[in-house]
Order: sequence, then C-alpha cells, then structure tokens
Amino acid sequence: ANKWKCNAVGIELDENLVKEADKKVKKLGLNNIEIRNENALDTKDFGKADVICLYILDVGMEVMKPILKGQWSEDVRIVSHGYKFKDWEPVKETVAVDKEGNKHWLYLYEL
Repeated sequence: ANKWKCNAVGIELDENLVKEADKKVKKLGLNNIEIRNENALDTKDFGKADVICLYILDVGMEVMKPILKGQWSEDVRIVSHGYKFKDWEPVKETVAVDKEGNKHWLYLYEL
C-alpha cells in the first residue's frame, strides 16, 4: 500500500484475524490501511479505498455487486481471488502460484 500510495480497507469477520492483521499493519508502518471487524456482506462503506480485494464465494460476490456499484469512484480497482463476477469483464486475469504449488486465480476489474 505504501509503495503504490494507495488506501486500503480490510474487512474480516473473524476478530482474531482482525487483531493479527492490525498488528502486522502497525508493525509495517502502513498508516493508509484500515482493518475492520465486520461482515463484508453487511458493509455499506469501504471508506477511501483505492483497491478492494475480494476473497469470497461467487454467491457473495453477487451480493456485493450493488454495494460496490454504489460506492466506487473512477479510480477504484477491484481484485477478486478465485471467482469472477457473472456479468462484469475483468480487465486482467492472472494465475499466482504459492509456495506449495497451489494455483490462485486473480481477476482485476476497473469499472
């Protein structure tokens, strides 16, 4: 986030993961990242995020679609891990391979 000068909002349901992420953000000095403990599907405000990363099932993505459409500015980008939006075309698709050799599909949307 600091390298590319972007603002980020992390939303996580598991309170322990929120605490862990918040500690790491502070340790790294990432002042432009906000971590929230809430259900992403109930989130009505993504703050001033430049990038929204989704790591939810395809059903959840369809629920998120009207929330995202109502909030984004011209500059916001959406990165989805593992699933595509049904009727939105990603501007870029890529596959990342982790240390164990597992493949992860990533989709970038600029709407």
